[in-house]
Amino acid sequence: MGPKKARQRIYVVCTPGLERLLEAELRDLGVRTGRRGYGGVEADVTARQLYTVNVWSRLATRVIQRWTSFRAESFAELELAARNIDWDQWRPIPRASNHGPPNRGQATGGFTFRVSAHKSRLHHTDAIAERLQAAAGAPGEQVVLVRFDHDRATLSIDSTGEALYRRGWRGPVAKAPLRPTLAAGLLLAAGAGRASSIVDPMCGSGTIAIEAARLRSGWPPGIDREFAFQRWPSFEPGTWASVQGERRSAEGARDAAVPIVASDRDAGAVEATRANAEAAGVADLIETRVGSVSELVGPSADGLVVTNPPWGKRLSASADRRDLFAALGAAVGRAMPQGRLALLTDDPALAGHTGRKLAPLFEARQGGLPVHALGEDVGPHDRPVQP
Repeated sequence: MGPKKARQRIYVVCTPGLERLLEAELRDLGVRTGRRGYGGVEADVTARQLYTVNVWSRLATRVIQRWTSFRAESFAELELAARNIDWDQWRPIPRASNHGPPNRGQATGGFTFRVSAHKSRLHHTDAIAERLQAAAGAPGEQVVLVRFDHDRATLSIDSTGEALYRRGWRGPVAKAPLRPTLAAGLLLAAGAGRASSIVDPMCGSGTIAIEAARLRSGWPPGIDREFAFQRWPSFEPGTWASVQGERRSAEGARDAAVPIVASDRDAGAVEATRANAEAAGVADLIETRVGSVSELVGPSADGLVVTNPPWGKRLSASADRRDLFAALGAAVGRAMPQGRLALLTDDPALAGHTGRKLAPLFEARQGGLPVHALGEDVGPHDRPVQP
């Protein structure tokens, strides 16, 4: 039996409202989860699991690793604690070039501090960041998140870099594009993993269809991107190569057996979907069509219709949203008699106009507005419980 792998405490950040789904996803990835908070889940992981969560999580926004904690009620105490921190432990190794691998000859990178304070004597976040920056040296690309809570400072290292919802494939966008993490949450909560077909009749720029294609084909969302942890002094190239091997195996296991259809009455939106699907590597898995909701065509009678109807600023004040939801419900009943419907809306009262029994899946926020995920015929393993 080999040596026990060292574990580190991480906090996996997500859109508030997706915590239960994220917790289930982490467990599916073999991660031992801990406390579930508002907007994230704690976990204890090995280096391999840290890399895996960044690459494979469809719901996480970023993954931060706990570093150190200390008490400071004055700037003098803060400065003393900052001088005692071993900053080189996490000082990033700079790239040899803008696009090249890290230069592991020496660690000469710097830190950027993002500070929040709650019920603490030290509450001037800019002043706190200045003291920490003075102790850590010149600023750089490695983000350190600092939270003061009741005079105790907790420092965490961002392992992700650019947010995980920035998948890398998005080019043309329709109005108010949906975050891929929220689309993935809707798909997972609605049971898209067991659907015989998936249809989005108001596809916009294609986020739901693309996330569905990658979900059903087993593609990791963190494909073809870099992560902050790759420039850590503690980075393990061999472990990372093994995780990348799993990623490549998934790329070779594509399954186009599940029909996925994306349609929209706006030809420009359909063209944006095609371009984004091509960039995401799933154009061959998605059928695109131009057509209104009432022209919905289902590939199977018992599939899943999952969509994000216009809401908030996406719909003019004169538009009759009740008619839109009624048309959606009628179209699903006609085209897919045994099908199920799941959707996002800022007004759950509109669900009744579909004529279908839609139950709450989760509540989150998009663009500062509340958004409700609703779905029907949701099994006990699909329906998350509100925190």
